[in-house]
Formats: sequence, structure tokens, C-alpha cells
Amino acid sequence: MVTVLVIALVSFLIFYMLFQASVSNDYFREIIAALIATILTVTITTVLLKHQTAGEEIKERNVELFKRRVEAYDGFIEIAILAEQDGNFDEAEAQNMRRKIYNMALLCSSDTLDLIAKYFRGHLLKDVDHVDLIDVVFGLRKDLKLAIEDDLSGLDIYAVDRLLTSNFKLRKKYIIMKDTIDDLNVAVMGQILPDVIPLGAAPDFSFSDTFGNHNGVRFDISFTGGIVFPVTIEYPLSEDQFESLQVRLDINTEDANAVTKESVLRAAKNANFVFIQESDSDEEYQPFIEYTLRSRWNTDQSRLKMSGMTIPKAISRDILSVTSQLNEVGSSR
Repeated sequence: MVTVLVIALVSFLIFYMLFQASVSNDYFREIIAALIATILTVTITTVLLKHQTAGEEIKERNVELFKRRVEAYDGFIEIAILAEQDGNFDEAEAQNMRRKIYNMALLCSSDTLDLIAKYFRGHLLKDVDHVDLIDVVFGLRKDLKLAIEDDLSGLDIYAVDRLLTSNFKLRKKYIIMKDTIDDLNVAVMGQILPDVIPLGAAPDFSFSDTFGNHNGVRFDISFTGGIVFPVTIEYPLSEDQFESLQVRLDINTEDANAVTKESVLRAAKNANFVFIQESDSDEEYQPFIEYTLRSRWNTDQSRLKMSGMTIPKAISRDILSVTSQLNEVGSSR
């Protein structure tokens, strides 16, 4: 575009002087005008075609590069999965993977290449923090620069990846475990609602069904004012952990107003909730309490039963200790 403007400006200056010189001869002026139009048309068309051709070449090169990336990434993932299934790398697999890594070094970013290196160091030398294959896949996904704007951190693909690898043998027990969490949900509901609902009054609480959430299952207990108490139980990683399920009660104030958030945090501190900063960028701290839900299998392991009402009572007690303080604050205003 700049080139076209320069050509137009120079042409104007040159032919302006010619026009001035031929001002007394109309015939000569018409010839000059036609010549100007022809030269400008040819010049500008040539410049535009040159830029268009260069743009098409870049586009074709980018398309080919994208195809090469997809092929290389697909081959890398296939080899990595096969190697993980074997549990180790033999020499042939190592040489094949070496070629793949050097091939990918031509195509992927330095950050992704570093992630790949850490993935293999963790598996081969075990001298760096463990990197999962799914993390490498997400790095490759970013390298493809797809027109997708989303946050990958909350995707259930992490849970699916874990289920399809080391934990696949526990799948049936995970299904049975959900019934246990349904029982916990009902038990907590039975503890909370009779204490907070006067005869004929509408409840301030609502309970969701149990649903899968990341690496476990969860149910939500909602309170008026946009306050939610998520109760999350992660799927155990081994057989012996089913009888000591880890339960976490959080307080979510994302939909609450600023005044309510402040009141909730103050009430949570008084109720002995634990506070941690979820990430370095977070200004707020997420209050939570953790419990251990004791349970036991029946004789044929077709049912996982809660051992008593200790945890349902503890969860309801901690929730009510927060909401009762909020009600006191509301009534005092």
C-alpha cells in the first residue's frame, strides 16, 4: 500500500510538470493524460499482483506447515501412548522417538519442546517433576494456534485420561462409589433442612444432584444470596482408598455481591475454615474444610456404605455455622 502511494505521488509530480509545459496544446495534453493513466494502471496492477502472489505463497506455506504439524504431533502421540502402555522404552522405540522429537523441533515452539523434554526425562531418568502426556497434548494444541478461546484447566479430559490409563480397572468401583455419594448428599440434606425450615416456610437451601466433576464427583448446596457450598469427593487412586474417601467442602461466592462475599469470608474464618490462595494471580482466598469419609464394602463389593453419620453431621454443622452468622448480620441491618 505504501509503495502504491509513493508511485502515485511521484507520478503526480512528474506529470504535473508535463501538464504545465503543455498547457497551450490540448492535443498534446490528452496524449499525456492517456499515457499517465496507462502507466499508472500497469504499475499499480503489477504491484498489487506481486503482493497478492506473495500473500498466497505465505498462505500456502502456512497450510502446508499446519498439515506437517498435525501429522508430526499425531505420530508423536501415537508412539508416546504405545510406550506408556509397554511401561518402558526399548531401543527401537527410543530411536524412533528420537527422530520424532527432532522432527517436531522444526515445527513446535520452544516452550512445547521443553515440555516434551521434561515429559521424557520424567519417564526415562526421573530427575524432573512428572509431566503427564495430556499436558504435552495441550501444549501441542496451543502450538496449532486454532481459533479457539477457552480455558483448558477445567476440562474433564484430565479425568478421562486418568480413567483410561492407570485407573481403568477401578471404573466399576467408581460407578458404585457414586451411589455412596448420593447417600451422603441425602444425609446432609436430612441434617440441614429440618433445622432451618420452620413449618410452612420456604427453604433458604437447595441441593443439586450428584454429578461428575473433574477427577471425582460433587454435589452443590446453594444458599440465598448467590452462595454455593460445593461438596467434592475425588476418585481414589487405589483399591485401599475407597474405605477412606477424601471429602472437601468449599464456599463459592462467585455470584454473590461484594458485601455478601465479605460477610461470608468473615463467617468462614469464625467457623474455622481453611484459607488458601488458589493461584498467584488470585486476590481472594478460597475457604474450605476437608474430611475423611469412612466407608466399607459389603461382602460381594456391590455396595460401598458410609460408616455412620459423622461426616454428614460435620458438613451440615460447618455450613450452618456460616449461614447462621450471615442471617444474624442480615437481621441486624
